[in-house]
Amino acid sequence: MDGGKPFDEALREACIGRVRPKVMTAATAILGLLPLLVLRLHGTEIERPLAVVMVGGLLTSTAFTLLALPTFYSLVHHLRSDGRRGVRPLGRSNRTPDGAPGRSVRHHSGADTPSGLDRSVDPCRMPLTSSG
Repeated sequence: MDGGKPFDEALREACIGRVRPKVMTAATAILGLLPLLVLRLHGTEIERPLAVVMVGGLLTSTAFTLLALPTFYSLVHHLRSDGRRGVRPLGRSNRTPDGAPGRSVRHHSGADTPSGLDRSVDPCRMPLTSSG
């Protein structure tokens, strides 16, 4: 991160700060659906399956938001930071076009590839620049 708190600490604080609003919102909606789930009144037998699905969705989405998303964010952050350590800048390879160690390769025409595409350039590592 460029400034502020470290990623793990910022993620932890953001999760803790969002627990109460998310749980209260889901709990309010679930409490509103409770009469459809519990009471055996005329007409509730039609709407009970909808209430069951809605309560299940609220519980699942709350758990997903509070547990799975922060875990996923942390995993992606650590994978990206680990992957950047060993990455060389474009055009700085110490291998020749045939893959053997040797001189530095600046450009490979790609004429020997079946599609004619330049296989030595990784499009995921290319800088975003405008060509205009």
